[in-house]
Amino acid sequence: LMIFAATPIMQKLFGYAQYPIEPDLFTGELTLEPSMKTSVLQHWFVDGWFPLFPWLGFAFLGVNLAILRFKKEFHSFAHLEFFIAGFLLLAVGGSVWLHSPGALLTREGYSEMFYPPTAGFIITTVSVLLFIFALVDFFSMSLKPAALLKPFQRLGAVSLLMYVLHLTIIEFVIVPLHEAEPLGTFILISAALALALFAAAYALHYFKKRLTNPPLIVRFILGG
Repeated sequence: LMIFAATPIMQKLFGYAQYPIEPDLFTGELTLEPSMKTSVLQHWFVDGWFPLFPWLGFAFLGVNLAILRFKKEFHSFAHLEFFIAGFLLLAVGGSVWLHSPGALLTREGYSEMFYPPTAGFIITTVSVLLFIFALVDFFSMSLKPAALLKPFQRLGAVSLLMYVLHLTIIEFVIVPLHEAEPLGTFILISAALALALFAAAYALHYFKKRLTNPPLIVRFILGG
């Protein structure tokens, strides 16, 4: 909560750069906006691609929800209080976000909703996460759709590698072959990319099962 609360304050105090400094991994050359006066340290904490404020808060939130989920006396998020909390946070977050949406900056063509991550965005996102946790547990108990949820579990188990893999496929396969396509083709390409990632996640699941005591770096990349 302190991280989430400090985020808009830090953005106000130190500013939020429209575009962060980008060093080329191979040449070391810096891509720098002419108006950029912020430091790498500020990017790390406030206005980089995924600065510690607020994203470290989501990491801590996930850890604490996981600790709660696997307590012996706790069996499910499918309880009325979680739905109520999610609804109330959604109402508050949506109102704040609608009233103050932020700059909504575009970076490298990506018009994401979290450049910058405003207070309204943070509250709304937490509410959506609570709803998802509660809904998944509710449907798991009532409909038993284990087969439908399993692919998403496989993706989540190797989320870091999936992030790197999807960027690599987009950069070196999709963009060179399909830089500009109509909407219908774009949807088909996106669906094909999603299926490829699901297939890769399943392949990695069975690959990890064959590993015996892998080094830390392998466990970090492939997921514990």
